[in-house]
Amino acid sequence: MSKGKGLPSTTPEDVAASAASDHDADDLTCAICLDQIKVEEICAVKGCEHVYCGKCILAWAVQKEPVWCPQCKAPFSTLLTYRKLDGTLSDFPVEESVCLLKRAHWFESHMKVSVHPTPCMA
Repeated sequence: MSKGKGLPSTTPEDVAASAASDHDADDLTCAICLDQIKVEEICAVKGCEHVYCGKCILAWAVQKEPVWCPQCKAPFSTLLTYRKLDGTLSDFPVEESVCLLKRAHWFESHMKVSVHPTPCMA
């Protein structure tokens, strides 16, 4: 995917079209976890358009202040994502605030599991 310096007129639909045209559906790999990204978990950084798993980029954002892209170090405050704040999926990418996404119930539950894994029962 070609990474430009972020155009102010970039819309969620432009990012989705760019990701779809530059990558096969099987070729979307998260640069943080190195797993393939499920379409419903795609999060694009608004501005540079780097694509990550939603949970990976939000976990990254929790640790960085101010938040910056792991690949190009461009600062950002919004993500383009299919998963809305309430956890439901949208048919098209929507712009959501990183600050609000970090407080979303579906992400907070993920962080509790990641940070405090339950011990194995013997």
